[in-house]
Amino acid sequence: SLLMSCLYWNVSGWDCASTFAGEVKEPGRTYPRGLALALVLMLVAYALPLLAASGTELGGDWSSWREGSFAMIATGIGGRWLGLWVVASSALGNWGLFASELLEDSYQLLGMAEVGMAPAFFARRHPRFRTPVNAILLQLAIILVLIGFDS
Repeated sequence: SLLMSCLYWNVSGWDCASTFAGEVKEPGRTYPRGLALALVLMLVAYALPLLAASGTELGGDWSSWREGSFAMIATGIGGRWLGLWVVASSALGNWGLFASELLEDSYQLLGMAEVGMAPAFFARRHPRFRTPVNAILLQLAIILVLIGFDS
């Protein structure tokens, strides 16, 4: 159950790509290539470290892994630098998932505002970058409130 939950979280985000397809040049050509490359990179990025970790004495019994186990195994294999690298890459990976969800949700709110299903205020785009500024700011406000509930 925990493994499936982790796998689901780690491979989520595929639905985000379709939301802002209108912002991509030649999406019919670009998307299949990008998704195929992302799939290969994702499988390699997960398979190689997991195979390396599970093949060691430290990581042999993956059912006993807990939060932080992967970083400890990496430290045991390659020293402190590899353990720090795993922690840093995990943080960046989680930030990437969060950023993709933020982008997707902002563009959904923008689209709703453009067709009249949300206040027109959310249809405002940044003059230079063309990003949905007010939709992003609303999400920032919601996230800041939710952070206050984190214990």
